[in-house]
Parts: sequence; structure tokens; C-alpha cells
Amino acid sequence: MGTACDLLELVKGGLPELDKTKPVVLLSASATTRAALRSKGLPLRFSCSEACTTALTLRSGKVAVGTAKVSLKAAGNARARLRLTKKGKAAIKRARSLTLSADAADTSGNRGTDRLTLALR
Repeated sequence: MGTACDLLELVKGGLPELDKTKPVVLLSASATTRAALRSKGLPLRFSCSEACTTALTLRSGKVAVGTAKVSLKAAGNARARLRLTKKGKAAIKRARSLTLSADAADTSGNRGTDRLTLALR
């Protein structure tokens, strides 16, 4: 009847387009000393091309030495400070470099990543 035709029309072309583009994430952080990293953490900047939730992870080899989670309500830039864990403070004594990674997810579930290697002084 009338509703069957309406449902058929809805299925044929009435559905909205799904968001299939992943968010573009860019990280920025400068090299830091071990003492500054232990006491104040790692200040960093990141940007996302759309509204997203970003999980930031700082690693020394395979060991996660610090994590943070930041959300952006719209496309743009943000600042964050990544604090070290107790095990992280011990792990950076031996490390020469650290890897910072950002895994961002938008509201549709699309994921984008970026990685940055930091030299310790």
C-alpha cells in the first residue's frame, strides 16, 4: 500500500550518505630533557580535521610511559600535557628516544593515526 512504496523509495535513494573519511591527525612536540619530562610531562599540540576523540600514547620501546585522552568538538587545534606514569619515569632513564602516537576516532567510527619520534637530551 502507501507505506510500502514509501519504504521502497527510502531504500532506493532516501538514506543519507555515510561519513567514510578518516580524520587527519597531526602531532607536534619538541625534544625535551629527561628532568623536564619527569617533572612536568610532555607538552604537545595536535590538530584534527574534524570533531574527534584522540588517545595519545607515549612509548619507550614497547612500554607505554604515559597516556592521555583528548576530545575536540569541531575541527581545529588543541594543546595537551602528557604526564608520565611511575613506571614511565623509571623507563626514560635508559631511553634515547620516545615515540608519541595519536589514534583519533570521529563520531562515525573512522580512525586516523599519526606518530612522532622524540629525541631525549
